[in-house]
Amino acid sequence: LHALPPSGNMYIPEIALLQARLASEGYVTIRFNFRGVGLSDGRTYFRSAQQDVDDARDVTRWVSAHRKHYGLSPFRKCYIIGVSYGSVIAAAAAGSYDEFDGYIAIAYPLQYLWFCTSFDSARFHRLANTTKRKLLVWGETDVFAGRDAMASFYHALPEPKKKIVLSQLDSILGHYFRSKEHLDCLSTAVLDWLKQ
Repeated sequence: LHALPPSGNMYIPEIALLQARLASEGYVTIRFNFRGVGLSDGRTYFRSAQQDVDDARDVTRWVSAHRKHYGLSPFRKCYIIGVSYGSVIAAAAAGSYDEFDGYIAIAYPLQYLWFCTSFDSARFHRLANTTKRKLLVWGETDVFAGRDAMASFYHALPEPKKKIVLSQLDSILGHYFRSKEHLDCLSTAVLDWLKQ
């Protein structure tokens, strides 16, 4: 799931690279634009974060139904991955629905959760506290995550959990994985975690 529109879409480097790398390793992947992004119908602004959570669930159910229709085996595990705003949606979806076995939150914007959820941050924070597997990856100087806030947030999460904190992501916000080194590190970390 991608970062907050309008600059966030399913083509951002983190999502595009992860999908390509996971697909090349044999994982079933799907990415989509949130409502109002690209050619998707709906509104980009004043969106409902809960509607995006439900859309993620519905896309997963749609893929599962198509697999069944074509005689393919059901998923053994289903993990949801999000970047920035998408990580808020991924964590909430995993905390809300049985379709998901856990989540991977990349650059979780904890300091701006209130904005991402239209002032419903307490509920989304609670949903992220699921007992399902979770991997959190963020930049040490991420202005949207906040170093101390993320450390506290991660510490309070129930097991099973894993974190990866990277130094010096993008030079302005510390929020985006834009260098080849960081993108390679990210995709390797996600792949290693999924294989565990």
